[in-house]
Amino acid sequence: MFEQRSKLLLLALAAIVLLIRVYDMVESHLLAPMEQKQAQIEEMETELLVQERLSERIIQVSKDYQGWLEKTLPKRPAVAATLYQNWLVEVCDVSGIKEVQVTPLASNDLPMEMKSLSFVVDGETDYEGLQYFLVTVEQTPLMHQVSEVSVRLSDTEYDDRLDVSLTLKCLIVGGAEERGELLNDSVAKSTDDKINHAHQIVLAKSVSPFLVARKPPEVKPVEPDAIVVVKEEPTEPLVSVTPPPPDYSDRIIQVGTVMTEETRELWVLDQVTKERTVVREGEVFEFYGVSGRLQSVQSRYVVIEINGDRFKWMLATSMKDRESVRRRKRQAS
Repeated sequence: MFEQRSKLLLLALAAIVLLIRVYDMVESHLLAPMEQKQAQIEEMETELLVQERLSERIIQVSKDYQGWLEKTLPKRPAVAATLYQNWLVEVCDVSGIKEVQVTPLASNDLPMEMKSLSFVVDGETDYEGLQYFLVTVEQTPLMHQVSEVSVRLSDTEYDDRLDVSLTLKCLIVGGAEERGELLNDSVAKSTDDKINHAHQIVLAKSVSPFLVARKPPEVKPVEPDAIVVVKEEPTEPLVSVTPPPPDYSDRIIQVGTVMTEETRELWVLDQVTKERTVVREGEVFEFYGVSGRLQSVQSRYVVIEINGDRFKWMLATSMKDRESVRRRKRQAS
């Protein structure tokens, strides 16, 4: 009986040892590799999630970059500066800004082969014209913005005439294409529609904060028995009207233009004296009694302003052959 119990105990002990050895073998050869594989799977899933987010970020950055390329100024800084300056003059004209002076500032190099251009626009307008200009800049799909605005009331006491000075900055993105226009025709047409719609919304709700209430003059009542003495104003002597001087501008011929990053010049020739004259962009000129200001210089023509009117003067033609530049009227809100 004792021997039988001893045998059973030995068998149970052997079975326990065998189970322990089997568990160790299963853990080392089956469970441990499975745990390692599971850890590798979780690590790969984490890396895959990071790669997916990185891929989404790359796609978004690529879309942003393509959008920048569609809105950037042309590649060559001189061409971009000329086109943008002429565009600013046109926007000021449409907005009703008078006595416009557009001054280009220095060009700055930025990282990633980008360049920034700055311009200052000075002129006289009212609150509606200022809003029209700002809305036009905001709705035009270019890499630009208005960085500074200075506004002060003009010398008049009651009107809301404003002297404005605006600083604009625009960007040339690395990889930009060379082109001869700021916007293509299709983009320009859709931009005009957006600008007109925005103007109708903004201008319809705006009231100028610069308006000064006009006080009516005080009128003192006149007593019935009072005698009113009217002071006779002295009559001014008649002055004969002097006829305007003859126009000899047909003898002033445009012989060329010079456009660099530092200067833009107009070269003219006086066919009578054979004298050549150089006029820089923004300067005032006078030939045979015809005076004006050189607004902008292009490769085959220049834009001049005479007595408040703008004209296009083509290369190899006389000043008398200048073409009038019709101003676009601002649409009523």
